[in-house]
Amino acid sequence: MTKGKAEKLLNINYALSLLITVLVAKYVKHVNITNVTIPLFGISAMYLVHKKKRSGFILLLIQTIIYSSVAIRYSLVGEYYSNMIICTIGNIVLLIKTYMVKWNIIELGLKKKSNTKIFIFIQYALIIGTFVLLSNWFDNIGSLFPNLESINAILLFIGFKEAWNLHSERYLFWLTKGFISLYIWVKVEDRIFCIIFFSFYCINYLILLLKEREKINFKKDID
Repeated sequence: MTKGKAEKLLNINYALSLLITVLVAKYVKHVNITNVTIPLFGISAMYLVHKKKRSGFILLLIQTIIYSSVAIRYSLVGEYYSNMIICTIGNIVLLIKTYMVKWNIIELGLKKKSNTKIFIFIQYALIIGTFVLLSNWFDNIGSLFPNLESINAILLFIGFKEAWNLHSERYLFWLTKGFISLYIWVKVEDRIFCIIFFSFYCINYLILLLKEREKINFKKDID
């Protein structure tokens, strides 16, 4: 997908998702204003971040707190903790990085991946171990979907790690996370605005993934 076509599709997704949010908020009875702000703030924030505006990270932090407060009301404990901890820290770190680049503290460049056998083994072992620990913990504290929410937490963390290193694979991890969150909210009552947001979220990262697909390579030159 060409950059120009991708930008057009992204702009259509931003505009259409915001329009749907406003129309649903207007015509649906007994609307909770807190729920409405999830897609409104989330879509606006992701637009600003895409346009390289630092204010987008600030708005994402606010949206994360609001989304987490809604998630915990529906016993989505994993979504609450993963967003309050991983998303909050991740967005703050990425915001700080923009200033570090601006002040020439670090260079904005693509970091080379380590493809040694031992490094890959450790990565997979850590992912599996983290999933088991998180799944058991979320289950013990009453999470509604402990396994799925554990996967989401891991996908979020890896996505932010890839974002720090400017790897295009981040879009794949965040897209997968979006599909899982969309499935979770379909199963929950009074969830229309979360469905709107994660529908937008999935389309947004699908477009970015298609745009950057040539830069993504999972083939490992193992030493």
